[in-house]
Amino acid sequence: MTIGRSLPESTVGGSPRILAMDATRGLALLGIFFVNAAFMGMPLMESVNNTVPSSEGPISVAVWAFTATFCTGKFFPLFSLLFGMGLAMMFLSAQRSGRSFAAAYARRLAGLATLGFLHVALLWYGDILLVYAIIGIAMFLMVSLSPRLLAWSALALYLLTIAISLPVGLLMQIGGGTAEPVKIDTDAPLFLQWVEVLTSPLSMADPRLSELEVAILGTGPFWQAALVRMVQYMLTAPFIVLAMAPLILACFCVGTAMVKAKIGAVDTEAQREATARWTGRFIAAGAFVGLPMSIASVSIQASAWPSVAPGIAEATSFALASAGGPLMSLMYLSLVIRLCQQVGNASSPAAIVIDAFARLGRIGLTGYLASTLCMSVFMAHWGLGMFGQTTWAERFVLVLLIFGGLLVFAGIWTRVFAVGPLEAVLRSVTYLRWPWSAAASTAPAAAAAVPSPSSPSDSSPPPPSV
Repeated sequence: MTIGRSLPESTVGGSPRILAMDATRGLALLGIFFVNAAFMGMPLMESVNNTVPSSEGPISVAVWAFTATFCTGKFFPLFSLLFGMGLAMMFLSAQRSGRSFAAAYARRLAGLATLGFLHVALLWYGDILLVYAIIGIAMFLMVSLSPRLLAWSALALYLLTIAISLPVGLLMQIGGGTAEPVKIDTDAPLFLQWVEVLTSPLSMADPRLSELEVAILGTGPFWQAALVRMVQYMLTAPFIVLAMAPLILACFCVGTAMVKAKIGAVDTEAQREATARWTGRFIAAGAFVGLPMSIASVSIQASAWPSVAPGIAEATSFALASAGGPLMSLMYLSLVIRLCQQVGNASSPAAIVIDAFARLGRIGLTGYLASTLCMSVFMAHWGLGMFGQTTWAERFVLVLLIFGGLLVFAGIWTRVFAVGPLEAVLRSVTYLRWPWSAAASTAPAAAAAVPSPSSPSDSSPPPPSV
């Protein structure tokens, strides 16, 4: 049996899952976890500076280089592409059925925003769900545009991202100058000491800021750790607005345009030819433009240039990464689409891997938040309290162990339930009815990344619980 034609494909809410989208989402969960692990296990400024961890040994350096080259700045655009694709499928499904898209979409964004806020307050400041909910408001005004207008909008936003990446990169390197460290009240709660250092002339350039962050997040108490996370989220908000928001919106537009233009569909010969043509272009752009830019960005960080021209070197590296990352995201998506269409025997190792990643991608929201929760068990004060005490190599091993556990969990869960636990909550909020709780039936698979106009999508409203 071939994955593209006859491997059983589960349904969710009575609608067929799209294998390539699920598999890509599973891959994106792994890639973003590699990136997020550094921010989950290191003080904020150490993570932002992203310097080569030479003192940790060659294995950590290799992990850092791999993460920076193939993951950083590549997987949040990939998630954004998938969000745009899901949005288009939801919009087209509402059009076909005559349902109100606006009300359901507003409830979906409100649900995402709520989960994002809880993610920040309880676990980690690097949440993306709240950002998606806010930027998703703009997509409500753009989802009805034609694929051509969406593509041109995406190009304009991508060029804007490149144009502002260099000045944003320079702003990221602004330190506290040569001011003297201020005296702080060491008898005050650690959070208040942290605030004193943060608001001092040295601010983020004061090494005590990271030391206090390690103490608070690694030992607690919970209320102080929660306040630090909230403040850190607000501190990173300007960077998100300036550097990430235009690119995220651009990827939303590309994903929506791909679904509307049926790029990824394989129902007809014309669709198969268009899919092959566009995925080939995306793979070429990622391999011959995006990857060299990423390698150049990492090479700058690993060279002596940052010490010779501090600020300029880091800004140039950031600009190259910002330009090359989205191209590699499109390459990853295209490679998964092609792989899902071409893998033959369903019992082959490749087919088994695709199925495992697709099952996790099927419960991607649950998997995303569960990865933070599991890493917090190791890092947070209420767990093992290892924050600020791990190397790149050690976090890499933790990511692989946790991700392996998530694959096992997803494999078991999706054989019993149609949707993940958090997906069920979000869909009930979106459609005001509870989705199927029993394991879904199977139907002939379609490895296309997008459905044909007549086929339902996984964004269709779920039927009543049985």
